[in-house]
Amino acid sequence: MFKFIRIIFGIVLIGATAGFLLIGSNDFDYDFTGLDLNKERIASTTASVFRSTKNKAVDFLSIASEEVKEKSNKLISFTTDKAQELTSTIVGKTKEYAFNLLKKEVEKNIEKLGEKAGLDVNSLNDSLKKDDIVTYSVKKGQSAYFTIKNNQEDLLKYSIDWLDGERESGELKIEGESVILSHIWFNSGEYLLTFKTIESEEERQHKVLISVF
Repeated sequence: MFKFIRIIFGIVLIGATAGFLLIGSNDFDYDFTGLDLNKERIASTTASVFRSTKNKAVDFLSIASEEVKEKSNKLISFTTDKAQELTSTIVGKTKEYAFNLLKKEVEKNIEKLGEKAGLDVNSLNDSLKKDDIVTYSVKKGQSAYFTIKNNQEDLLKYSIDWLDGERESGELKIEGESVILSHIWFNSGEYLLTFKTIESEEERQHKVLISVF
């Protein structure tokens, strides 16, 4: 940058000198003792130096222009690549977020549907005959739902052995109160469940055959 300023300043200075010598007053006397110089030679030399300096300045500007152009192209290319990379990342993250959100909503709706379609334990009988036992199929790793409701004024206690090492129990204190139980089996097979309820000191057993596939 400083080199460019020096060249421009030199051009202006030499141009001003040459102009003064060429178009200045003819009665100006030049006295260079001991030197073979006159007005025409000084003017010619000045003009030559001016042309040489001008040509160098033009060459320098041309080179500088090419360098600026090349750097500008590199900068544009780099910026474009980064913008495309950033856009691609944002689009990818947005798709992933939308997919996960949709997946959660679907799973939530499946859970709600399962709750509504859950077995009414109160309607199950205690028969040991295979034809009288309700069979409920569920895929392993997914929840099965069971509803127990207190239809009496007295306290209702319930308990269940899920036959996979887990048990569950609780109580319903008021009439009309209900509970939704859910369980997941991770091994395929058949599980003959017995829900036990105690109400007014009367115990009942509600059986259901769970087929896990």
